[in-house]
Amino acid sequence: MDKLNTSILNHKRTVIIVYAVLTVVSIFLAMAVPVNYNMIDYLPEEAPSTKSIDMMQKEFDEGLPNCNIYVPNISLIRAREMKDELLKMSEVSGVVWLDMLVDITVPLEMADSRTVETFYKDGGARYIATVDSENMSEALENIRTVAGGEAAISGQVIDLAFAQNATGSEMVKVVALLLPLILIILVFATRSWIDPLLVLITIGVGVLLNMGSNIIFKNISFITQAVGAVLQMAVSIDYAVFLLHRFNQYTDEGMTPFAAMKLAMRTSVVSIQASAMTTLLGFLALIFMRFRIGPDMGIVLAKGIIFSFLTVMTLLPALILASYRLGDRLRHRNLMPSFAGISKGIIKVRWLVIIIVLIFIPVTYLGQLNNDFIYGINDEFDPASRYAFDRQLIRDKFGEEQQWALLVPRGQPGSERVLMDQLDKLPGITSVTGYARLPGSALPQEFVPADQVEQLLSPNYSRIIITAAVPAESERSFELVETVRERAEALYPEGVHLAGESVSLVDMRDTIHKDNSIVNGLAILAVGLVILLTFRSLSIPLVLLLTIETAIWFNLSIPYFFGTKLSYLGYLIISTVQLGATVDYAILYTQLYLEERQLKTPRQAAKDALTNTLPAILPPAMILMLTGYMLSWISTLSMVNELGLVLGRGAMLSFLMVVLFLPALIMILDKPIKALTLKSGWNRGANVTEESVVSTAELNKPIDKPSNESSNEPNEPNEPLQKYVNGNR
Repeated sequence: MDKLNTSILNHKRTVIIVYAVLTVVSIFLAMAVPVNYNMIDYLPEEAPSTKSIDMMQKEFDEGLPNCNIYVPNISLIRAREMKDELLKMSEVSGVVWLDMLVDITVPLEMADSRTVETFYKDGGARYIATVDSENMSEALENIRTVAGGEAAISGQVIDLAFAQNATGSEMVKVVALLLPLILIILVFATRSWIDPLLVLITIGVGVLLNMGSNIIFKNISFITQAVGAVLQMAVSIDYAVFLLHRFNQYTDEGMTPFAAMKLAMRTSVVSIQASAMTTLLGFLALIFMRFRIGPDMGIVLAKGIIFSFLTVMTLLPALILASYRLGDRLRHRNLMPSFAGISKGIIKVRWLVIIIVLIFIPVTYLGQLNNDFIYGINDEFDPASRYAFDRQLIRDKFGEEQQWALLVPRGQPGSERVLMDQLDKLPGITSVTGYARLPGSALPQEFVPADQVEQLLSPNYSRIIITAAVPAESERSFELVETVRERAEALYPEGVHLAGESVSLVDMRDTIHKDNSIVNGLAILAVGLVILLTFRSLSIPLVLLLTIETAIWFNLSIPYFFGTKLSYLGYLIISTVQLGATVDYAILYTQLYLEERQLKTPRQAAKDALTNTLPAILPPAMILMLTGYMLSWISTLSMVNELGLVLGRGAMLSFLMVVLFLPALIMILDKPIKALTLKSGWNRGANVTEESVVSTAELNKPIDKPSNESSNEPNEPNEPLQKYVNGNR
């Protein structure tokens, strides 16, 4: 590693040029990465609704009905022509309308009123369409062009178009507002006015490399696209701060910039690597979710951590040495305040903190298990937007409705009629459309209009379109899905296929619940193993995991106590992300406590370790917290909004638990930790009194720098200084 580090520093200009070229290439590649906005596509392949959608696309060459189009003030003849115009659109693969069910050439008063009012009401025509397009926003505009400016459009196509429009523009706003705040925080965390820019450039390059490398995937989800970049930046920015602190420490001790950076790279790689590894494993745990949004996000974020680690350990040293003269001239005094008084106060109230936390642990654990969850996107549009106006207009005319597709084996018209009659009688079902009910269904198929046959019959299946007047996500709609499945399977024991938004949400609910214990268990096991190997201790992993898991329980129980619903996907993702991203705070404090404990009493070691930990973990905690709250504040996508909220709140709670609870817990468990930690070395401090302890401030007092500090030539530290760095530090 020393040879590699030396080579990087000796060829710093080459390193910078290579990264500049890779960054430019990555920017162009990132713009070409396809983004998937349909959450249903991420259901497991073995889920019943996934099989149903695949079968329908195979048999009918079209997907689910996902679009309601209401055209007011239109005659029956013109409405029939409008249907043909919609079917000619490349984005529209199917349209269901009144003429498929009744003969519109005879007075409508003679037809079933409920059927008629489902498709033609108050002089307006309502079409149920299937829209297939990678660019739903563009498809929506094309439909408006054909249907006319007064047409109202609702359904899943609106949700997808809204997500497409919001994802890119809102992330630009998040980054634009977040970067200045991060710069301000980094000014307090660094020693030169140029250091924050170097840190942001380094992490920014890592983010762009990660985004560009996503071209290797078929596509990424819009959630990953929305939060991946800012989340990568927020959880990895402390790697750069760690390296800068080491470099500044060694230059303050009299080393040349070249030698100081070489030693900083050697000594900081262990802590940065451990920090990156816990975050990496937390993200990788998402790969084991059967709901494939987890692997999608987990792989991208884990890859991002690797890119951030590489850029910090290669690009940042090159940038620091290349700009050292300028940085040295732009140095400022340490702006971070002393936390000695705060640390002393926290240690004094340790027993009160322990009692409060222990009381709330079982309460919050049970609370987060009993949340009321949301499984879909459930976006609420701006009331002044066209999306909201159209949705409300169609709801006012026809109620809150959605369409399901039921495939039953072909060739059993009697069973099909019996099933449709049964479904008609179910509360919440407003319309049932199938070939067996068509006016000409008793005639030979060649005498029936081709468009009717193609949309309702395939070589193997007959398709029944069901309109249900229930919300897409509710206990009522879930129960209705189960009832429809049971009725259909009773008449067709050989198997049926049911697909629709509520149907997919039922499968999503069942899938995600099964993922919960697997993903959380693997994340805890993996992070615990890293901690065990880092500290060679059986007790420290339990102490640190209890600290962060308690913060997670506090975070996720808040919606329960306030009576609000929580996105289950956000619940599952934040359980692993918060653990992987914030356990570093606990690891750093424990490392410093173990070092201080060598020659100090538990109380003094806990206080001094906290004094030194606070300046190191406060900036990354604030950055992660701001990132979460910024996502929540700006994003209009409900799932991204809520993920940001629990992320920001989780960062704050983890920070508070590490600062308030962990020092108290580690002091109380000092003897068990010593007994279960290999080669703790605490015997040297067994008889130390608080009066005889050398203060941390004295140990950290800087040495006067020599006049040749700006030299870039190698200059290894002298033997006493090397012994001091390798031993005490």
